[in-house]
Amino acid sequence: KPMELDVAKFQTELADQTSLSVISDYYFYLGISYLALARSKKISFLENEKKSNLNNAIKNLLQSKEIGNLNKLGKQDKVLYFLGVTYGLAGSKEKMEVEFEKIANSNELNDSNREKMKEIQKILSDRRKKWLI
Repeated sequence: KPMELDVAKFQTELADQTSLSVISDYYFYLGISYLALARSKKISFLENEKKSNLNNAIKNLLQSKEIGNLNKLGKQDKVLYFLGVTYGLAGSKEKMEVEFEKIANSNELNDSNREKMKEIQKILSDRRKKWLI
């Protein structure tokens, strides 16, 4: 007897995955918006406002990452990259390095991106040596 496909269950699971993907993207783009706001050259912010925007960027990017990881939504490299950048701008160099290393170890990178991540790792390694001196 051939396996029967439960169409209703399949549609529900597909809708759930699509909804979760949209929610994850929402938090990602909200985080990127806060990052852009923190880096804006056209709007001058006080230092504490800039920090607040960076913290909001981190919070939303982490939310996107968590939703993606919990629900196995696939590629997280873009989230990890911007999370690393935001951590770096916020002064959390160690957290930045952790996120970049996750990308460098990812199987999802194409050859061009793999080379870029190797360059970033070399720069981070060189900086680590300077920080230890």
